[in-house]
Amino acid sequence: MHSLRTLLLAFVLLPSALAQSLVQVRVSGRLVEAARIEVEVGAQVGVQARRLDVHVLLSRGTSGGDLLALVAGRLAASGFQAYLGPESQDGSRSLFVERALFLNLHVAAGMQGQVVACEGVPRGIRVTGGEQPSTLVVEAQYRRAVTGQYGRAEIHFELEQGMHPARSAEGLLKAASEAKWTGARPSPEVWSPVHLADGSRFTALALTFKDARVELDLSPKDD
Repeated sequence: MHSLRTLLLAFVLLPSALAQSLVQVRVSGRLVEAARIEVEVGAQVGVQARRLDVHVLLSRGTSGGDLLALVAGRLAASGFQAYLGPESQDGSRSLFVERALFLNLHVAAGMQGQVVACEGVPRGIRVTGGEQPSTLVVEAQYRRAVTGQYGRAEIHFELEQGMHPARSAEGLLKAASEAKWTGARPSPEVWSPVHLADGSRFTALALTFKDARVELDLSPKDD
């Protein structure tokens, strides 16, 4: 798998291949200094896959809600099916994108990002460390194979300053294994969780982080 940043440039898909994946982005906090922020979204718009990149330098004090309001406006102008939630008192806000194919988010010091694959598990996850060490929290919803009951599990992974995606993927695979998660590395820089050791399948996934870049491949999986 090549870099998720270059995944799925504009092309036309048959209706049977259309994605039906909801993704949530939530950003809280405020920038402690002017910083570059990157949000990249790919989704089905009609039968066409479209991509929107928002790479901007934002001023000190810009809130997560400010950032997502900007992204939501550009998504709407480009025809994406997206919904912006109300801003909380702390300046945080949620953005929901329907029929998502990928989502990449890089936040800087002072902000906390959370990306959620709401209706399934990403095909792949690629993580790059930021300018400061930070903790990546991966929360998974799972469904018991026998009873059908839902449960929740999580792992914590320490990201080093500037950590390369290949090292992140290796570390996440190891941390997941220690927590009795089964996963894979579709490519050297990508990690993909599958199920718990007892066979319970993951049905949704959330990643929370600061000062890092997280990329989710949400394209349809092969049967």
